[in-house]
Amino acid sequence: MACSPREFVLALFTTAAVIFLGVEYGICLALVLSLLQHGNTAIVPYGGHRPYPVDHWRMEPVTPGR
Repeated sequence: MACSPREFVLALFTTAAVIFLGVEYGICLALVLSLLQHGNTAIVPYGGHRPYPVDHWRMEPVTPGR
């Protein structure tokens, strides 16, 4: 399973936090950062661009035979 560069940076930051702050604080910090990253991904999917054209939902007349 491949991970994104953001997940890799989060894992490195978590490792450093556990080493320098201790297990409890490091894991708590990792949990908060992971939730923030997930929330950002949920709010701005696809890296901030739309996977479809802007005029995707335009009204089109119904014609027979289509």
